[in-house]
Amino acid sequence: MDRLLGVAPNFLLNALGALEFGLHIYGEIYDWEKFSSSYSMIVFGVALLMAGVVVHMICHKSHTHAHKRADEIQSVITSGAFSKIRHPMYLSIMMIIWGMYIAWNFIVILPLPILITLLLYVLAKREERYLLEHLGNEYKRYMASVHWMFIPGVI
Repeated sequence: MDRLLGVAPNFLLNALGALEFGLHIYGEIYDWEKFSSSYSMIVFGVALLMAGVVVHMICHKSHTHAHKRADEIQSVITSGAFSKIRHPMYLSIMMIIWGMYIAWNFIVILPLPILITLLLYVLAKREERYLLEHLGNEYKRYMASVHWMFIPGVI
């Protein structure tokens, strides 16, 4: 559970996030082609990014063991954002990554936020399988009461 593509998931996600940020800076310096240069896109992207940071910080208040190894987690967190969706911290990372992309929106970087989103989905599915094995009925009941992984009514 602690490895994804042969490396620790936190390392992989941090590296990809840093790569995306670096490529945005590089694209700004070398004036890469964008989908749009409107200020509304920039404002929306920055707002989404900041909302993702806030959601992540709020989730840490409910889930103080979030960055511990999976085998150290002994119970299901059901308070705060975890009472509405099962993976609000992964959602917050998606918000940060997509916010960055929307604010800068360089065409060439589009595969990176898509890849990060797919990796987060795969990681969430693996985590759920692990928690079903590790916590059993407690996690099964949680999944039954909190239907949505990321976005209520969507997924």
